[in-house]
Amino acid sequence: MTKIKVEDLRITPMTPIQLRQVEWITPLHLKWLTLLYQPFLGVVSTQLYHSFCAWIYEEMWESEVMSVSFWLEQCDMSLAHFSRALNRLESLRLVKVYWDQQIEQYWIELQGPLAPEVFFKDELLVSLLKDTLSHEHFHQLKARCTITDLPSHVVEVTRPFESIFSLPVSIQANRGGEEAPTGMRFLKTSQLEEPIDWGFILQGLVPYGMTVNHLTNEVRQTLNVLHRYYRLNAIDIPHYLLASFDEEEDEVDVSKLKNVIIAAHPVNDVNQQVIRQRMSEDFEQYRQQAETTPAVVPSQIAKQPAKKKQAIAVSTELLKAFKEIPPQLFLSTLKNQMNGIVESSEESLVRNALGYEDIPSEVINVLIYYILVIYQNKKIHQNFFDAILNTWRMEKISSAEEAIEATIHFKKAQSTPDVKPARQSNKRFVREEKLPDWAKEAYQPKEVSPEEKQQLEQHIQSIQRKKRKDKDKGGAHGTD
Repeated sequence: MTKIKVEDLRITPMTPIQLRQVEWITPLHLKWLTLLYQPFLGVVSTQLYHSFCAWIYEEMWESEVMSVSFWLEQCDMSLAHFSRALNRLESLRLVKVYWDQQIEQYWIELQGPLAPEVFFKDELLVSLLKDTLSHEHFHQLKARCTITDLPSHVVEVTRPFESIFSLPVSIQANRGGEEAPTGMRFLKTSQLEEPIDWGFILQGLVPYGMTVNHLTNEVRQTLNVLHRYYRLNAIDIPHYLLASFDEEEDEVDVSKLKNVIIAAHPVNDVNQQVIRQRMSEDFEQYRQQAETTPAVVPSQIAKQPAKKKQAIAVSTELLKAFKEIPPQLFLSTLKNQMNGIVESSEESLVRNALGYEDIPSEVINVLIYYILVIYQNKKIHQNFFDAILNTWRMEKISSAEEAIEATIHFKKAQSTPDVKPARQSNKRFVREEKLPDWAKEAYQPKEVSPEEKQQLEQHIQSIQRKKRKDKDKGGAHGTD
């Protein structure tokens, strides 16, 4: 489309015009137009602008194609008045006019009036307003549109966001501040795992037509798992639900809900500053603390008296990481320090594990750290992960301290096994054949009695007679 001047237009009552806007003109814009522009713009031009705004559809940001005659009837004006009013609107940058050569129609694009604080800084507009109004009227209008500052003795006591809501870790790391976040020190506010406040979530959904019936068990379970994995912000959860709501089916699309939340939580490079070496050194200190304790495999821990099942004292910084970093960020941070990436199978393993409500996120973090750092695996394998997780569930491991103790005892028990495996020899096995007695050099034949000799001769004669008889039968068949 080509922008042209209004005076170059050849407008007739049959000329087609279509309206559009690139920003929504609100009632506040129309109020500014009436107070500030109408005195020198004129009532006719102001009326035409109001009429243009009224005929633009909210969902399309455009109007239908209508001829100039429609606007002459709508505004009760002549063609000359219409052309002059349109000319005034363009000269004050309230409309832009375009010509579409392909369909031979005009486009009129509405522009919003300037806000008062901007209007009174425009010398040209201010001079037009001054020339139209009296001195008293001008200053009265300016005073009405000017916001005065509070007295200097007034002190602001507004509560900050962080004092009411728990600020997500990902946002904390992105916020500018005097101190750059390093290691675990970016955790300046509590990020301990808390359940979802469904009453608060529902309050954010009701204005958009959603009810408690839309929060099905499947939706709640999905959100609980993802909340434990990412530590979701309560303010954002209603937006995730609205973005995944299927109006035709009148339900939340759970699959879309997962994708929306995952897409909203990319790995943040700033949060990757957790130093693996520091964490490894801390964990090594816990291992040394366990040197004086007897080796106990995890299945035996639950059988010990309660007084013996005390967690080992841990480093504040590493324990803070286990308890406050979401498993997704904890996993991605460790893999990044190992110069690796988080595989989809690992993400699924951790998310599925968080589906067990009896296993806190801090316990999952200890398990991730144990497999990747202490056990020095490059990847979290399902069988190993599930085996330890299942054992900890049966032993009711419910804190990072207990999980650390369980891994220490388990690793020490593995280093001192009770049963030694049998040694294997590389010597080639040679089978020895056993000779019968008659083949041996010292063999002496047994003496046979006359009765046994007679029975043996009779048996031999019987065999010979049978063989001759079979031979005779075979010869007879051959002559036939």
